Amino acid sequence: PGIRTRLVEGKVVVSRVADESLKRQGLTVGDEVIKIDGEDVFFYAKHHVEPMQSASTPQDMEVRKFAYGLLGGDARASVKLLLKNGKSITMKAQVLL
Repeated sequence: PGIRTRLVEGKVVVSRVADESLKRQGLTVGDEVIKIDGEDVFFYAKHHVEPMQSASTPQDMEVRKFAYGLLGGDARASVKLLLKNGKSITMKAQVLL
């Protein structure tokens, strides 16, 4: 999707919103993601993203999980984010090639 996230001080935050439809849903830079598809964001990253990543260091794995791979998947599927402010955002997954 037209969104980028990253791990900042132990929180998964939105660092970029390029998709206008996501902006209209209320997604903004700095929003904290606490759940993805109903699962805690860290549980989701550990069990759904990390097994699909390859990294040379723990720091590299952190970037790959939370910045590049977190919202990747089947482009036909929707991903639902729950933000700390209570907003729920639904979007299509990013196609990973």
